[in-house]
Amino acid sequence: MSLRFSAIWTLCLVILSPGYCPAEERPAVYSGETGGKLIPTEEGKEFGFGFEADFVSQYVWRGIALSEGPVLQPSMWFSFYGATITVWGNFVLNDEAAQGRLNELDFNLGYLWEYKSFFGGPLFLFYLYPNQNAEHTGEWAAVLGFQKGPFKIFTAQAVDFIAYPGAYFGLAGGSFEWDLHPKLAIKTSMGLGWANNVFNEANFGIAGTKLNLFAWTLDITLYLKDPLYLRPHMKVTTLISSQLRNNVDEPTLISGGLALGVEF
Repeated sequence: MSLRFSAIWTLCLVILSPGYCPAEERPAVYSGETGGKLIPTEEGKEFGFGFEADFVSQYVWRGIALSEGPVLQPSMWFSFYGATITVWGNFVLNDEAAQGRLNELDFNLGYLWEYKSFFGGPLFLFYLYPNQNAEHTGEWAAVLGFQKGPFKIFTAQAVDFIAYPGAYFGLAGGSFEWDLHPKLAIKTSMGLGWANNVFNEANFGIAGTKLNLFAWTLDITLYLKDPLYLRPHMKVTTLISSQLRNNVDEPTLISGGLALGVEF
C-alpha cells in the first residue's frame, strides 16, 4: 500500500571507478514512511526514469506486517517537470499464501512544487491485489515539507476513497541526508503516524482515532557506476497505542533489505 513508505541498512565499501555520477547530482525523493520513490525533489528536472529490484526481509506497511517472510519488490518510475508516475509490485518469496506470485500492484501519480525552502504536492495512489482476497482500493494524499540544507521536516496525509472511504492516515517527521562521498550517501528519518476510526477499524479491528506508530528508517546508497546503484536499507516500526499493540502478535517490527537499481 501507499506512502509506504521500507528497511535494515549496512555500511558499504565505496567502489571507485571513472565516470561516476556524484551523489549531490542525484535527485532525492520524498518517501513517506517506506522509502518508495514517489516525488522527486527537483521540480525543474525535465525527464528522468529508473528501475529497482528490492529484496526485503518482510513487507511492513504503516506498522502492519503484510508478509510473514521475505518478498521481492520491483518498481519503475518516470518523472517529468515535477510529475512522477510509479509502478510498484510485491512478489511473495516465503512459504505462505501466494508464494512465488504477485499479490500487490500499485500505481502512483504525484506532482511536486517547490518555493524557496518549502515543498509539497498531491499524490494519487491505486492498489490492486491479485492472488489474494482483498478489495482493490485507492488513496488521495498530500505532502508538505520544509528543507534546510541536509535536514527536512514533512507531513503527509492520506485518505482512502474506494474500499474504505474516509479511512485516514497521517504522518509527520524529519530526515537527514549526508553525502559521505560522491559515491556514498546516507539518509535517516523518523516520524509519528496516526489514524482515524475508519482506518483502525479496517486494519486492526479497533475503533477510535489513535496515535498509531513510531517509525525509523536508515538508507545507504552506494553509486557503483552510473547509472547503477546499490541500496541497503532498514526500517523499525513500533505501535504506540496499547489497544493496537495488544491486538497484534508483533507490535515492534524490524525489517531490512537490499535494492539494486538504475536511475537516469
